[in-house]
Amino acid sequence: MTVQSKAVGEAVAESIVAKRLAEMEKAGAKFPRLIKELAAIAFSDIADYVDVSDDGSLTAIPTASIKPAKRKAIKKIKEHTRITESADGEKIWKDSRIEYELYDKLAAINLLLKLRNDFPAEKIEADHNVTVHVVDYGKGDAHG
Repeated sequence: MTVQSKAVGEAVAESIVAKRLAEMEKAGAKFPRLIKELAAIAFSDIADYVDVSDDGSLTAIPTASIKPAKRKAIKKIKEHTRITESADGEKIWKDSRIEYELYDKLAAINLLLKLRNDFPAEKIEADHNVTVHVVDYGKGDAHG
């Protein structure tokens, strides 16, 4: 590949990226808004969604009472209901439980760190015996 064709290829790639970024911003995906969305996930707290009483019982906090910024961290809400009836048909029991699933906090934190350039993807260290240790901070230590 010549220097000129490499430069043309890089210019085309930059043009494509610029067009995609412009389309994202036009759709409302501006950088500050994206950061706020990630921060809502990264700093979410289960106590914002359920209340644990002194006796250990759980009560779901109504979604209307949860601030919109906090609701952004909710990935899924499921309700499980089981209705049982006594053998004689005299009594009916309803057992309901609500399950909240939040988006992955660690993934959001890692992405925020990468966006700040505070999080090196890979660090290579060598000791005196020329053994190379590769440390991937996103997945734990891997030695090779």
